[in-house]
Amino acid sequence: PKNDKFLKNIVDGLPEYPAKGIGIVSVLQAGKQKYNWKITDFKRPKNSDLIIYELLIRDFTTEGNYKGALGRLPYLKNLGINAIELMPIQEFTGNDSWGYNPTFYLAPDKAYGLDTDLKLFIDECHKIGIAVILDMVMNQADDEFPYVKMYFDGSLTAPDSPFFNQSATHPFSVFRDFNHESKATQALVERVNNYWLTEYKIDGYRFDLSKGFTQKQNTDVGAWGNYDASRITIWKRIYDQIRKTDKTAYVILEHFAAANEEQELSEYGMMLWANANGEYKNAMKGNSANLANISHRNRGFNAPNLVGYMESHDEERIIFEAITNGNTTGNYTVKNLNNALERAKAQAALFLPIEGPKMIWQFGELGYDISINQGGRTSKKPVKWEYFDDAARKNLYKAYSAIIKFRSIINETLSLNYTYEMSGKFRQTKIQNNDLNIMILANLDTETRTEKPKFIKTGQWFDYFTNESFNIDNVDDLIELKPGEFHIYTTKKMPDVEKGLVPWAAFSKKQLLANEPLIYNNINLFPNPVTSFLELDLGLEKILGVNTRIWDEKGILVNDSFEKSESNGKIKVNVNNYKTGIYIVEYFGNEIKFGRKKFLKK
Repeated sequence: PKNDKFLKNIVDGLPEYPAKGIGIVSVLQAGKQKYNWKITDFKRPKNSDLIIYELLIRDFTTEGNYKGALGRLPYLKNLGINAIELMPIQEFTGNDSWGYNPTFYLAPDKAYGLDTDLKLFIDECHKIGIAVILDMVMNQADDEFPYVKMYFDGSLTAPDSPFFNQSATHPFSVFRDFNHESKATQALVERVNNYWLTEYKIDGYRFDLSKGFTQKQNTDVGAWGNYDASRITIWKRIYDQIRKTDKTAYVILEHFAAANEEQELSEYGMMLWANANGEYKNAMKGNSANLANISHRNRGFNAPNLVGYMESHDEERIIFEAITNGNTTGNYTVKNLNNALERAKAQAALFLPIEGPKMIWQFGELGYDISINQGGRTSKKPVKWEYFDDAARKNLYKAYSAIIKFRSIINETLSLNYTYEMSGKFRQTKIQNNDLNIMILANLDTETRTEKPKFIKTGQWFDYFTNESFNIDNVDDLIELKPGEFHIYTTKKMPDVEKGLVPWAAFSKKQLLANEPLIYNNINLFPNPVTSFLELDLGLEKILGVNTRIWDEKGILVNDSFEKSESNGKIKVNVNNYKTGIYIVEYFGNEIKFGRKKFLKK
C-alpha cells in the first residue's frame, strides 16, 4: 500500500490494492499463461572467457526497467560482452534501491516491470549469446520478509527463529542475519537457487557478502577474513546443490577472505571477485601502482577463476577520480577529460586481455564521471546515454570493443604463456607461444618516457590499433611513449581496427624521432648533403664512439652499429650505398646523451 501507488502509471497490468487489505498482500492468478521460451539450448561462455557487464536496471536506462534495458542490448552486443550481471532484482523494500534489502526472494521487483518482461529480457540476451547472472542476496533479509516477521521479538529476531541469528556473527552486517548452518535456511537457499535457474533460466549467481555465511562469532573485520573451514563447508554445499540442478551454472562469490580460503573455493569450481579498483585508480592518476594481483597466477591459483574488475557498483568511478585528483606534470594533466579518456584506453589494454573472467561496471566504457557519492552512495544516478554521442567517449567505447575482440581471438589460442610487469608507471604484458607473440605496452606516467621493453623477438611486428607493421632488428630497441600512450603488438596480423581510435602511430622511428625537444643536439654533420661518408662532430675532445642508428624517411632502419671515433674524436659513417633522400641519424652512448639530426643523401 505504501509503494505500489507510485508504480500505477509505470508498470503495465498492476492490480489495484484491495480496499480491505492490510500490509503487503499477495495476488493469486489461476490459469496464468506460461512464458514461451524461444531459446532453450543456450550455450554459456566458459568461465575463463566471461566478460561480464554489471548493471543496475534503475540507472542503466531512462525508463529504469527491463523494457528499456532490452532496447540497449545491441549496444552491449557490439561492445563485445558475453554476460550481464543484474544487481539484485528480487522484491525489495520500496521502489528505489540497489536491491540489497530483499523481502520476497521468488518475486522480481515490480519497479522494473512484470515477470514476463524479465523473462523476455533473459530470452533476448540468450538469443544474442549473452548470459544473465543474478546478484543474489542471501546473507541478510529486510524486516518485511515474512520469515523475519514470523519469528520476531520486539526489535530483535526471536531466539527460536529457524532462519536468522538474533545478532549478526560478523561486523559487516545489515538487516537480519541468516544462519546458514540451520536446516531451514539451507532448504530456503536451495529452493531460491533452484527456482531462478529453472523458472527464469538464469545462468548463475553472484552471491553478495559471501564471507558473511559463517556462524563463527567475530567482531574484528580483519580476523573475519581468516581461513574458516566451516564457511568453506557451507559454500561447497551450496555449490553442489546448484550444480545438481544445473551442471554449468556460474557461482561467483564476493568473498575477499584469506588467499588459501579463496584458492580452495576456486579449485572447487567457484569464481571469486577480485577488486583492483584502488590500483587502477592510482595508475589512472599517474601514481605508481601494482596491477599484477588481478591475475590468478599472482595469487597462486591454478585455475583462472578470479573475476577481475577496475570498477563495480561499490567503487568510485575511475574517470571521476582522474579528473578530480589526477596528477599534473608541465603542460600535461590527468584532470583534462580528453587525457583521462585516452588513459582509460590504456587501462583497458592492461586489464581486459589478462587471463580469466573480467567485469565492467555500466558506462565505464564511456568514461562515466559522476561520483558514486553524488546525492548519496546508493541514490539514483544520472543516466548519461548522451555520452555515446560524444566523439571522444565513443572512441573509448570502440577501443573497449576492439580490445574485447582481441581478447576473444587470443583466447582461441591454446597454451599461451603470460608474463606481467605491472608495477611502476611503465607497464607491459607479454603473451607468447611458438606461433604467436604479443606485447602490450603502456605509459601511465604524466610525462614522456623512453623505455626498453625487451622485445620477445626480432622481425616483423604489427600494431593492433593502427593496423601498421614495423621491423625490430634489435630486441633492445628503445621506444618513446607519450603520457597515456599504449600499444598492442603482435607477430601475426590481426583483423583491422577502425582507424583513429588512438592519436599516435605504431612503433616507428620516424614517429619517435619527431618528438621534441632533443635532449642533446650539439652536433655538426658534414657534408650535408652527403654523397659517401657522413662525419659526425659531437664537439667532444675524447669519445670512444657512439651507437649510431639511421632511419630513412619511411621509418625503416638502415643502420644500427657502434661507430668508433677517429683520432680527432669525430665519427665517420659510410652512407655511399644509401638511396637518395632524407635520413635521420640517432646517436647515444656512455659519454653523451641521446640525440638526433637530419641529413640529405644525394
